Order: sequence, then structure tokens, then C-alpha cells
Amino acid sequence: MAVNYLIAAWWGDRQLDNYCPKPERSTYYLEKQFEHLDALQHSLDQITVIVPAFDEAPEEYKTFIDELPDQLGDARVEVFQRDNFGISYGGYTEACRHYRDDFDQFMLVEDDYVPVLDNFDQIFLDYLRKQDKPGYVASCVTRSGIASHSVGIVSSEAMAASFDAHWGLVRSRARFGGIQGRFASPFRVLGYGLTHIAGEYGVPYTDFRYWPKYRWLTRVTRPVVFSPVQFCHEFFDPGSQ
Repeated sequence: MAVNYLIAAWWGDRQLDNYCPKPERSTYYLEKQFEHLDALQHSLDQITVIVPAFDEAPEEYKTFIDELPDQLGDARVEVFQRDNFGISYGGYTEACRHYRDDFDQFMLVEDDYVPVLDNFDQIFLDYLRKQDKPGYVASCVTRSGIASHSVGIVSSEAMAASFDAHWGLVRSRARFGGIQGRFASPFRVLGYGLTHIAGEYGVPYTDFRYWPKYRWLTRVTRPVVFSPVQFCHEFFDPGSQ
């Protein structure tokens, strides 16, 4: 069951920069990703950094990408460059299509959310295997079927079957909330499974209206699988290992 961990990366300004301290380095979020991936146990086969508009990135970011190792533990490391189009979900859609014949599942992770629990990939895989027709396991799905958190895992089959619907969504140039809210719909329409981990695991997320606190997408407070970078030290600190 080969898994490709897709990191939707970005080197520029972010909405949260207006409400919390902006990192001094454009590479900060990717630095934290690789720090946590290196410190935690997992069975990932590949880690893919999805980089939009690479030619326009700051030199420090280009250097960081160019100097990424080919391997992290047992996982290959690759870079997938693309146009700056369709935000994170455009990157997921294109990368899943590019690698569709090479992997059984894809983990979808934005660079500012990092894993904080050993075998985080296995947790999502276990949920996916319980589905009659494996499709999508998100961190949280609302009662109306909206996958309201960007971290999750999808089967390669479901992504391939949903490509036209997802690409149409990307091309509509919907704002982040629109794409995020509608991303899960094609899986449900095509009969693929749609579940989440929020009933058993805590799902903290950043919300500028509540800064400097994080919010929860579930009342469960432990254990946490992924955390916003800004608060990840509360759940796991690689430096203390």
C-alpha cells in the first residue's frame, strides 16, 4: 500500500501573517515539516513537495528546495513544480494525476500543519481501509458533508475518477473556502467513502479571529495527529527527543 505524502507548499504572504508573527524565513514551514517527518515514525514511501511559481520564489527558498535530500529515512523526496493556480487543491489535483500509477494513496497536507504523532499515516490508512469503496478520510467532516480541514488521505482510484470534477473546481477559481468545502463532493457523488478522524482524535486549527489561541474541530482534546505549526510544540517537540 504505497503512500505519497503531498505537501502543498507556499513561499509568499499568508492571510494569518496579518494576525500573528510572520516567520523570518520563507522556508520556515517546510523546515518544520521535515523536522517532524524526520523525528516521527511512519511508513511513507514518498514525500512530495508541491511548489507553485518556483521561479518567482525568494533565493533562500529556491536554495532550500534545490538542497532537499533525495531520501528521508525510507521515503523518497521529490519536488513537483507547477503554476500558481488553484491554491492547495490545484496542487493536490495535479500531483495526484501525475503520480496516479505509482501510489495507492495520497496524504494531503498543507505546509503549515505538521504531524505530531508516531504512525500518523497508519491512523488515516486504518480509517480508509474500513470504507467499502475507499475514497477520502479527512481530519473532520461536517454533518453536511464538508471536509472542513485540509489534512487527509485519499485513494489513488478515487482521485483519478474525480479528476474532471476537481479540475473543474480548480478552474472555477473559487476562493479557499469554496474549494475546501466542495473538494469532497465528487467522492460522495461517485460512491466513494467519506469519513473523518475527529470522533477519536483532536483536530486543532488556526483561526485569526481567535489568535493567539487555536480552535478545535472536535471536543476531543487528545491525542492529536496533526497540529498547526504555530502550536505544534504543545503536542510534540522534536528538540526534546
